[in-house]
Amino acid sequence: MGCDIHGVIEVQSHGRWKSAGTLYPHVGRAYDTFGMLWGVRNDVAFRPAFPDRGFPDERSRQLRNKIESWGGEGHIGSIDFHNPSYATVEELHNIEWDETADGRDKRYTVLDENKDPTGTKFGWAEGWSDVIQEHEEELANGEAIPNEDESLYIKRMKLTRKRALSGAWEWFIFELLDSYANRYGAENTRLVVWFDN
Repeated sequence: MGCDIHGVIEVQSHGRWKSAGTLYPHVGRAYDTFGMLWGVRNDVAFRPAFPDRGFPDERSRQLRNKIESWGGEGHIGSIDFHNPSYATVEELHNIEWDETADGRDKRYTVLDENKDPTGTKFGWAEGWSDVIQEHEEELANGEAIPNEDESLYIKRMKLTRKRALSGAWEWFIFELLDSYANRYGAENTRLVVWFDN
């Protein structure tokens, strides 16, 4: 079952929060980013930056309406409305993006013949099961293990926060949200999110 993110961009002006837009169509499902920022689907083993903060007390009308359309705050914690949180642009900028995860990714990253990541990750894949079983300890220690002809390798990586941030999310945070922050201030621009499975 997949997990999707939902949310709104809010800005504070004249002492009131108002809606400035939504996540869609700009960004969507990116589990490494979800885990690193919010602690949802945290296969990358990060100490999440903003886990389970709930919804902010002061809210825009659009956010209040969205919460009600999802069943209200009494519905939080259900499989289809969980892990609400938020972060200001100022907080997002203060993340140590070069910080490495506490543990190794639970998934296996496929590396090419030069041991460079190919972009493919999996939890368990046909053709690799014998290799994984035979080299479980080495993989747990972060060694790169080859397939039979050494054309590909697998490895359980330790990612940096920057590496866990998808390209779309990087643009969203450092360009789109920054455009609002330049007008309203980084402390007065925030992203409010929640998830469904």
